[in-house]
Amino acid sequence: MVGEAFLPISGSIPSPVPGLFLFQEKISAKNRNRPEFRRVLDHIRESDTIVVWKLDRLARSTRDLLETMETIREAGGRFQSISEPWADTTSHAGKMIMTIFAGIAEFERDLIRERTGAGREAAKKRGCPIWTAAKAYFGSG
Repeated sequence: MVGEAFLPISGSIPSPVPGLFLFQEKISAKNRNRPEFRRVLDHIRESDTIVVWKLDRLARSTRDLLETMETIREAGGRFQSISEPWADTTSHAGKMIMTIFAGIAEFERDLIRERTGAGREAAKKRGCPIWTAAKAYFGSG
């Protein structure tokens, strides 16, 4: 399909169709500094579809996945995972699932922020040396 990018899991695959871009990343998805991954994101145009074999080829955390989905969406692109048919922003149901995941991830970040703040306050009140060291290091109070 013209104007689509595909991240194969291994091997060098020549593009069978003019206008079809194939990208192969050799660095693990747990590393956000991946040159081919960056090239894919830099090449996205309106109506392009990014296709991956599995989501773990694209991102290793929900946060990374959602950030990548947002980058693709902002560029006017779409996303499909061959192995996870629910991860398909070319369909209404897939868009809904990704929206639900985004809401869950935001909820999780808020809970972590709330628990971390409460833990810091409790440590500060107890005069915990960890709080003192963090305060000295980060210069906040």
